[in-house]
Amino acid sequence: MKIKRIFILFLILFSLLSYSAPSALFKGYIFDRKSKYPVVNAEIECGGKITFSDSKGYFELKNLIIGNLIIRVKANDFMDYNDIVKITHGSNSQNFFLENKPIMVKARGIIENEDTGLGVSNINISFDNIMGQTDEFGEFFINNLNPGKYIVKIQHSDYEKYLEEITINEANVNNFKFFLKPLIRYGKIIGEIRNIEGDLVLNAQVSVGNNQPVNVSGGKYVFEDIVRGKHRIVIYSDSYEPHEEYVVVEESSKIRTILKKDPDFRYGEFEKRRKDNKEINNIVNSVKGSLEGVVRDAQSFKFISGVTITIEDKYTVSGKDGSYYFHDIIPGEYTMSIISSDYGVYNADIIIRPGAGIFNISLAYENKDSLIFGKVYDKKTQKPVIGAKVVIGNKELKTDEKGFYQLKVDLDDYVEVKVYIGHIMFFRKVVYINSNKIKNDIFLEVE
Repeated sequence: MKIKRIFILFLILFSLLSYSAPSALFKGYIFDRKSKYPVVNAEIECGGKITFSDSKGYFELKNLIIGNLIIRVKANDFMDYNDIVKITHGSNSQNFFLENKPIMVKARGIIENEDTGLGVSNINISFDNIMGQTDEFGEFFINNLNPGKYIVKIQHSDYEKYLEEITINEANVNNFKFFLKPLIRYGKIIGEIRNIEGDLVLNAQVSVGNNQPVNVSGGKYVFEDIVRGKHRIVIYSDSYEPHEEYVVVEESSKIRTILKKDPDFRYGEFEKRRKDNKEINNIVNSVKGSLEGVVRDAQSFKFISGVTITIEDKYTVSGKDGSYYFHDIIPGEYTMSIISSDYGVYNADIIIRPGAGIFNISLAYENKDSLIFGKVYDKKTQKPVIGAKVVIGNKELKTDEKGFYQLKVDLDDYVEVKVYIGHIMFFRKVVYINSNKIKNDIFLEVE
């Protein structure tokens, strides 16, 4: 009886020892999703077991329990991977693709005034939708940027809008320098001209900055559309000494000028009588005049050197600071010729008065158009995209049945080109227009 009990216990123990839960094998490869290369020494954890991938990215886990298990994959320079895998009896296999950790870099730099070369404070700058602002020295610093291409936008009410496509590389810090072109703002002068006794000077000629001389009657005048800044004002009037002073033109500037009597010369009387009186005519001609001024670009307001200026048989060339000067000119009416290889030839009717005169010159390029054209393709199939909306600056159109588009734009300008299919934008790029025709084919990555 005792032996029988021992035998039964032995059978129970043997059955327990010989029984084991069903188990399975799980294997696969770990790859870099971007390069498709194997990831070496990645840590794979599943069902409480851990292993590492070999030089080919291969891994193997044995004796896993059957069921839905959590798998975790970790590797240097890659984002952690977590998922649920279904393990069945026997051999199971699955490959995993890891995403690279985003490389975060910084951008720093300075924004300067193009005319002065000084840093500009409190300027908003954005790299796509990542914002920054300059400090008191015009410097900015932006963190947390991924390497790649960005559209840089710089905006301030006193400067022209700046738009450029730049590339952020994988260097820890990317350095930039941007130049802003100041906007030309205009103001007006509200002036009056009086003599020492306080009476209004009824007739005078007034010249302000680069504006042509204007005859003023009634002693009061208003000059509008004057470029804000410091200008020289010159005033002539019969029987008064010429007056000259520097004024600062703001949005609205009030100026009061007091003229001194000049008992020795009254130009107005001589002018009326000169045709009938040779003696007076000789006196007028003996009081010669001079003319000076500067030559500027009408848009950028920068000085222009090397411009040839002629008045009858006299000529001169503007210097590095844009200035020119004529002297010993007999008073009268003249046609001034202005000759520039870059700006063309201009003529201006001027009046030379006795004494010093001022006449500033503004030259402007002709507004030239350029044509940007091309086709829009599907990058994968290389087929033209029909009906895509192409937006260039503030103009837009749709591609024709051959995927073709063309638009007129301003020469020597930066334009932003965007392409939409429906309401989704698939392409964006900044293009510099530096010739009369620009071919710009566009390849869309349409999923």
